[in-house]
Amino acid sequence: MLSREYLINRGTCCGLGCLMCPFDPPHTEGITEVWDCNPDGKCWCKDIPIKLEIKGDKCLSPSQLKNELRKHK
Repeated sequence: MLSREYLINRGTCCGLGCLMCPFDPPHTEGITEVWDCNPDGKCWCKDIPIKLEIKGDKCLSPSQLKNELRKHK
């Protein structure tokens, strides 16, 4: 498994579905924009005051969160 730091240092997303993909939107070849979660494990997306229950310990990237919000409108 490639580390998040390695993928960030690489500079662009390969689009191959890496587990630790730090790019937004994730798994999109050529994307260079990186999103960041809180290092203590408390994801910023779980602190947003919305009526959307986010389950599990996996953080959502900004584009993933936007897609989830669209589904629940």
